[in-house]
Amino acid sequence: MTAARPLGRSRVDVPSLGFGGVPLATSSQRDLTVRKFVLLPIGASPLASGLSWTVAFEPAERDFIGRTALEKQKAAGSVARFVGLVLEDKGVLRGHQKIYAGEREVGEITSGGFSPTLERSIAMARISAGAGDELTVDIRGKRLAVRRVKMPFARNGKACIDL
Repeated sequence: MTAARPLGRSRVDVPSLGFGGVPLATSSQRDLTVRKFVLLPIGASPLASGLSWTVAFEPAERDFIGRTALEKQKAAGSVARFVGLVLEDKGVLRGHQKIYAGEREVGEITSGGFSPTLERSIAMARISAGAGDELTVDIRGKRLAVRRVKMPFARNGKACIDL
């Protein structure tokens, strides 16, 4: 068995991105199997991070820390959405790049990279509920068009989205 070595961020993100997995995992050089753990930014809600399936609201009597806040978010319907993005232009999507609808900032990429399967740059992003469909990303001062898509991006080596 070889010792684990640090990997570049894109080396870890791309395997999990393709199948729409929640990003950030560990891996060794010979084994790119995604480990199952998630890192959420401070203040991020599981409802806004594509992890609502992990929150058990039933039975109604079940109480847990944060239940009241999550119920308020759910009732308001203004929770940010966790979505897949495909870059329409040349470039590479990376984490922490800002997403815009017109001149208004509506979100941020949580994880991104180039997909060899799709031959395109893909990303997962958290965007506000009323963001619309005309989205752009700021890459080094240039606004490039991105398209919102349903995840997963690919499964079994085949695209699950329209290219």
